[in-house]
Amino acid sequence: MHFAFLRSVGLAAVVAVLLGLSVPARAQSVPARAQSVPARSQQLFTFTGASQYPCSYEGTIRSVPGGSEVLFSFINNTSEPLQIIWLDFSGNRHIYDTLQAGGTYSVNTYIDHAWMIADISSNCLGIFGITGIGQISVFS
Repeated sequence: MHFAFLRSVGLAAVVAVLLGLSVPARAQSVPARAQSVPARSQQLFTFTGASQYPCSYEGTIRSVPGGSEVLFSFINNTSEPLQIIWLDFSGNRHIYDTLQAGGTYSVNTYIDHAWMIADISSNCLGIFGITGIGQISVFS
C-alpha cells in the first residue's frame, strides 16, 4: 500500500485509526470516523488483491502512478446496479462502468490505483486500493 495518504500519515497511524487505537500526533489529519463505513452502506465486500478504506477517506485517497499492471474484476452480486469509479491522481472520480446486477467488469489497472464502488446515485459504498491481481465481490 503506497497511497499518498499513507506516505503522509504513515501506515501505523492508519492501522491505529482503523483499530480504534490512539493515533500518533503526526496522524491527526486522519478523520476520527475513519474506522466506520457509512450507515447507508449495507453492502458486504469480499476481495483479494485490494485493501478496503472507508468512504470518509474520499478526498484523501488518490491513485499513485508507477505501479505494475494487473487484471482486476468487480462482481455485482446485488439486485441493484453499481458504479465502478476510478479515483485519478488528484482523487477525482471517473466512472468506468455501471455494473448491472449479476454482472462482472474486468479492467487492466495498476498496483496503487484507487477504485470506488458506488450506488447508482453515486453514493460511495467502499474505496479500494489495488495491491495485486484480484477481484471485489459485492453482496447485499
